[in-house]
Amino acid sequence: MIKLKGTQGLWFAVSLFLIGTTIIASSFSVYYYLLYSDAKEQYEQTLSSLRSSTYEVNIMVEFANGTRIWHNNTIIPIGWSLFNATLKITNGNLKYILFYGAPAMTSILGTDAQGSRSWIWWSWNFTEGDWQLGEVGASAFILKDGSTFAWYLADTSTWPPTKP
Repeated sequence: MIKLKGTQGLWFAVSLFLIGTTIIASSFSVYYYLLYSDAKEQYEQTLSSLRSSTYEVNIMVEFANGTRIWHNNTIIPIGWSLFNATLKITNGNLKYILFYGAPAMTSILGTDAQGSRSWIWWSWNFTEGDWQLGEVGASAFILKDGSTFAWYLADTSTWPPTKP
């Protein structure tokens, strides 16, 4: 056995302690890195399997004061309508009336349509680079992958209303 005197013994003990804690910390780092890698791989596999049964869409809600809230890359099941997707992005925080059997929005995210202002939906035309007014009710419009839409609280006293 090696006998160390005075401060040599203290420094030796401190060095051993630091080496030990470094080894333990490194072991934890490797362990958690492996857990992270496994979780990331499972996440990627789940996303890959979801892509065969879901679409990603972008939906913007624009209020009368110009505030815009974007919900980009919103994952929805294939076959969902704009109405279904709007329910999802608002967590059900909307109101509507049935107009000829189809929902017409009266409030989105707590903001009511009042007076000449109405909630109107628009779709983005990538070819023309411009917004196009929705031609059917939101419940009749089936979404496609990669599409972009806007709900706009527009002044409808003149027609067509201004674009978002």
